[in-house]
Amino acid sequence: MKLEEAAAYWAADINEWYSLDATTEEVVDAFNKNYLDAKAYDGTSYVDKFFRDNQGGYSRFLDTADREGLADCIEVARG
Repeated sequence: MKLEEAAAYWAADINEWYSLDATTEEVVDAFNKNYLDAKAYDGTSYVDKFFRDNQGGYSRFLDTADREGLADCIEVARG
């Protein structure tokens, strides 16, 4: 799944939990600014470890920490 497709699922999940009315574009922006270059606890890519699926695309599912993290990033970006 491409990033924009997964981000649409992520936006729906964030909105269900936090009622932010986040758009797919906001989620993609938050992801790119805050996660794209992040490293996991073992020094590998955080994105590869927690956002990618087994086929190399993006997973449509978020764990709690990443859902909260993206929601926080969106709120900060909004000011």
